Amino acid sequence: MKKIDKRERAWWIIPLIACITSVLTFTVGAKDRLAQPQLNQLGIYHSKDGQLVGL
Repeated sequence: MKKIDKRERAWWIIPLIACITSVLTFTVGAKDRLAQPQLNQLGIYHSKDGQLVGL
């Protein structure tokens, strides 16, 4: 069996750490926006005479 050195391990360790870090950063930064959107982030529209009217 071939012995794997640290440089060969880095080819899958570094991208794995980068993906995990980016997912964690997204979830920490977006948890409030995904759980409870604010009113200014919503668009409430209804159709009136063939046109959209709303906030």
